[in-house]
Amino acid sequence: MTIHTDVFNQANAALDNLSSVWDAMMAIIQTTAAAASNSLTKEPDLIALQGARKTYETFINNLTQNTEWLENNMDLMPAGTPDTENSDTPYRRQLLREQEELRKESESLSQKLHKLLSQSYALQFQIDMLLSSSHEQAIDSKN
Repeated sequence: MTIHTDVFNQANAALDNLSSVWDAMMAIIQTTAAAASNSLTKEPDLIALQGARKTYETFINNLTQNTEWLENNMDLMPAGTPDTENSDTPYRRQLLREQEELRKESESLSQKLHKLLSQSYALQFQIDMLLSSSHEQAIDSKN
């Protein structure tokens, strides 16, 4: 019975980590959006961006560990009855469709997040170049 409890606890931990990953991803999007919108009036808070990204990566690593444990211990999971395990019920088909839709949405959001982070870094580079050139312009005008 302890083995089933371990599987249950790991599955719950994985679901908790998935929720945390979602929250961390949303925090990154909000922090990046705030940095991008304020970039012309003040310097972006890169420390906050890096902190949000580290938090996200920590949650992803935890989720990966939980998933690997569950995959490695799949044989410990309780087997269903033959009637319910192999049946292709409408409810099961609906759940599989929903799972596929959520997987696609997750992949789409992940791609958008990577694109947004790339844009943020590109914007920071452009701001640095602008500041550098304006500094050089100020030095040239003094001479």
